[in-house]
Amino acid sequence: MTTDRSRQDLEQTDMSFDLSDFTSVLRIEQPVAHIIVSGELDAFTAHQVDRNVTEAKTAGCTRLRIDLGAVTFIDAAGIGLLLRLRRTTYWPDETFEVCAASECVRRLCTLLNLAEVVGVDPAPWRTHANTTAFHNLQTDVVLKRPRRPWRRRRTTL
Repeated sequence: MTTDRSRQDLEQTDMSFDLSDFTSVLRIEQPVAHIIVSGELDAFTAHQVDRNVTEAKTAGCTRLRIDLGAVTFIDAAGIGLLLRLRRTTYWPDETFEVCAASECVRRLCTLLNLAEVVGVDPAPWRTHANTTAFHNLQTDVVLKRPRRPWRRRRTTL
């Protein structure tokens, strides 16, 4: 009876991923493409943003502006997307700009030292005084190797 119950639970459970809280809107005003992203920017949703970028480039847009102000979560795939966009728009006639970034985007970019590379303002808590204090804290900690228990050598005569 327990196995039948668990089978019913598995059949009723939807194993697909719910992307209902994620939106990526593309607005094209030649030559500018504006992408507004909201929700979680992760491995599943970065592909949608990448498709919007491809659509904008095929439409002939040379300036890409991305709004990350409503992003609630970002992971390595989202950061990878931003780095890829920055790298592929280094041509003289193309530009890439992050016009707004949420706190989680700024925090992760700052922690990874990518805020300037991606074009995001650093997180406000990452000031010079805090960085210096953190560096001093790291250098004050001295790690010692665990001491081996003392062993008495036996000598044979």
